Amino acid sequence: MDGVVARIKGTSTVLFHYMNGEHRALANIYFLRRLTANVICISQLDEGGYQVLVEHSVMWVRDEGQCFLTKIP
Repeated sequence: MDGVVARIKGTSTVLFHYMNGEHRALANIYFLRRLTANVICISQLDEGGYQVLVEHSVMWVRDEGQCFLTKIP
């Protein structure tokens, strides 16, 4: 972290498209215009009812119904 403060410009939903045609969404994700990388806040996922597991440098996310949502290296 470089100590820069960024303002939240709004919230949005990130939609994941699966190869089987299914769609899953992460809702109320913060949009910060100044960021140069994608960031998902673990505490925000937890507050939203998502399950987060980090193992062997990979983060796995499941939704409220325990359905697999995404894996992030």
